[in-house]
Amino acid sequence: SSGNKEALPKRLYDEALIKSVKFISSEAIFSYTVHRGIFIASFNQTLVEDAIRQLNSGTTIISDKNFMRVMNTAGEKSDVNLFINYKTFPDVVATFLKQSTRSTMNFLSRFGNWSELDLTIRESALLLNGYTYSNDSVHNYLNLFAQQEPQDIEITSVIPSSASTMLFFGMSNFKTFHRDYKSYLESQRMFFDYDKTVSSINKKYKIDLEREMLSWIDKEMAIVITESNKKSFTNNSYAIFHSDNIETAKQKLDSLSMIVSQKRKVKTQIIAVEKTKRNKKKKAAEAVVETNTYRGYPINQLKLPKILETLFGDCFGNVEQNYYTLVNDYVVFSNTKGAMKNFINEFLAGRTLDKNSYYMELAKNNLSSAANIYVYSNIARSTTIYKNYVKDEYEKDIQKHLELFRRFEAVAIQISS
Repeated sequence: SSGNKEALPKRLYDEALIKSVKFISSEAIFSYTVHRGIFIASFNQTLVEDAIRQLNSGTTIISDKNFMRVMNTAGEKSDVNLFINYKTFPDVVATFLKQSTRSTMNFLSRFGNWSELDLTIRESALLLNGYTYSNDSVHNYLNLFAQQEPQDIEITSVIPSSASTMLFFGMSNFKTFHRDYKSYLESQRMFFDYDKTVSSINKKYKIDLEREMLSWIDKEMAIVITESNKKSFTNNSYAIFHSDNIETAKQKLDSLSMIVSQKRKVKTQIIAVEKTKRNKKKKAAEAVVETNTYRGYPINQLKLPKILETLFGDCFGNVEQNYYTLVNDYVVFSNTKGAMKNFINEFLAGRTLDKNSYYMELAKNNLSSAANIYVYSNIARSTTIYKNYVKDEYEKDIQKHLELFRRFEAVAIQISS
């Protein structure tokens, strides 16, 4: 025993001598061995045993054709070559997560097959660049973008500069993308719930939900969480969609909102007005929907809770209440009116990501202007999110080293077809 570490008894496993060290403060056990000239180590002893058996079997990873597709792209002059097996990656990540948040990583097992990333170490940055392979014969999420051109990331022109995390999707043909998404759901045995929900809404309100909600979406969509010091992100979550015809988007959303509100017998506050071509007399619409205008931006609500999650997947599940407004060519959804007012305030004040000097320096020096999938996390602004997901011991570590985290700018990952 030495300080906060305690050496545990050695043991022989399948011709390999496994040594283990227990960390007193966290009770975590680190196991390692050197077998056949290879160093194997993990905080999960079972993984060490699996690696020993694999090594002894004589069957190596190079027999995996999917792995070899990315292995052949590895840069020989890189500081580090990092390989990710998406089938098992969620299990690795889960060792750091709370039991209640582990399921959020399950989708990674369906994302692709393998990634190879070349690590380059710079004075003020770590850069990873590489290749991700997704087998055409397997229904992985990444295959949805196989025929989609990367799109310019213009959505940052409306996203608040206080954004802590952003997940961006770019597609050249949204209609094709969503058709393929439904096929993906079928292959994962998840389409039944999607179809049941959509069919139920169509029957109840006598509408075509997909036509009303999807026909106006074009090129870009994103889920954004702005900085918060609270454990709940309800007032800091936004879903944003680009439209190729913002007036059509408004008409369809307002009409859908009105139909749903009629059925739910929502009280009206504003009388919608229409003009006829023959005269300029104003007529009160038969039914109206509750509307507030804030600084010139109408804020309506589509009372179909969790419909964004149904239509676009779990990553849009943070936005449930569907208050919406239009900002330039984008439709923005939030959970509360207060959250939407904050969004509008930030936009009108010019505090958007594309005007943030730190973000723009990161984007200019390290990122492509276009992508199919783009993950951005401002480390200094995201510590509350990280603490929400990780185990208690890691949450305490983050809190203890908060100042260290705040010295780092951001993590960004881009994937393009």
